[in-house]
Amino acid sequence: MNRRTLWLIGTLCASHAWAGTAAFDQGVQLYKQHQWRDALGQFLAALDDNPHDIQAKRYIDAISKEIRFEQEKTVEEERLRYMGLTGQDPEENRENSKWQRWLEEARMHRDLGHLLPANDLVLRILSENANHTDALRELSELQTRLRDALDRGSNLLIEERYACEGFYAYGQANYPAALTAWEKARLVVMQSAGTNPSAKRIQALHFQRYEDHAKATLGQEKKALELKTAFESALSLYKRERFEEALYGFRKLAIREPEYPQLAYYLVQSESGAEKNRAKRLGERKRQELDAVFQIALKHFESERYAEAEKSFLRVLALDASYGRAQAYLAIAKSENQKRHDPKAAQLHYESGLVAYASGKLDEAQREWSITLRMNPAHEKARVALSKVQKELVLSKEML
Repeated sequence: MNRRTLWLIGTLCASHAWAGTAAFDQGVQLYKQHQWRDALGQFLAALDDNPHDIQAKRYIDAISKEIRFEQEKTVEEERLRYMGLTGQDPEENRENSKWQRWLEEARMHRDLGHLLPANDLVLRILSENANHTDALRELSELQTRLRDALDRGSNLLIEERYACEGFYAYGQANYPAALTAWEKARLVVMQSAGTNPSAKRIQALHFQRYEDHAKATLGQEKKALELKTAFESALSLYKRERFEEALYGFRKLAIREPEYPQLAYYLVQSESGAEKNRAKRLGERKRQELDAVFQIALKHFESERYAEAEKSFLRVLALDASYGRAQAYLAIAKSENQKRHDPKAAQLHYESGLVAYASGKLDEAQREWSITLRMNPAHEKARVALSKVQKELVLSKEML
């Protein structure tokens, strides 16, 4: 056999190999676009050139399942139409059909070893329907596949490995570990991006949606823990009958979360306890004098006569230096004497209104929010709150 013949044979073989590779690549692109029948033709062409192409066979199996699912779906729709059931809650039918389609696609990806898009699809179902039984089963199966892939050290790119670690931790509700793994994946992509757009490579790892959810969940858990700690700290002071300190703690909590369970009860009880302690400390006559001066100071304050209010609150504090409400009003009166319209001072009144409202003191809440709007007419939250409390006051008077 001469050189020319050998060269011709080699060229023909290379041409066939290239044709097979091109058909396979074209099939993958069509598969991603859900053009199942066109993709099937390309993979069959690839098998003609290389009958032992395992990946092409896997894609053909997956496409066969998808085509079968579409046929079954069509038959089911016809059956429902025949039975006259399609008119019953079409929105629910659409949702179920969508979830089933995502689930079938996830199973195909899983069978092909594409664990990242498979997890994405299953978690999307569960984000819309947390009790979807088949999706929960598939998530359990994917957790097993992820663990096996990570333990085997299979041929994953380093960023894919970190992404898989994140999905495994996310499936276990271990959000800190998931966020750590996904951040590592992002750093690897950013460092190795070169001329390739890193955003598309990160998107191909499918974790961004769940990264945001994990961060939000951890933020909510952190806030819940902070609120619980603040409540328990104030409650501990209340149980030790340190009512003034407890009241301060409960008021701070009311500003952050006015509807916190049992807060309204303990605000009222702490204020009552603080009043009793003050009465014991001052004596009845002095307490009555204190209340009278405080009411005069309030009238000055509400009439926006801040100079007179400041003097009256100073008289209150001369009688009882620990009177917290007088201290707060005095600070605002001083501020108003310097600047009559101060958004910061208005915010203090708004927050005082929240505390009063949480304590069930609707008249006081109305007064505080009215002051807020006089000092800052653009305070929209105070406007909404004032409208709400005014309606409640009208209803309470009608019920009497």
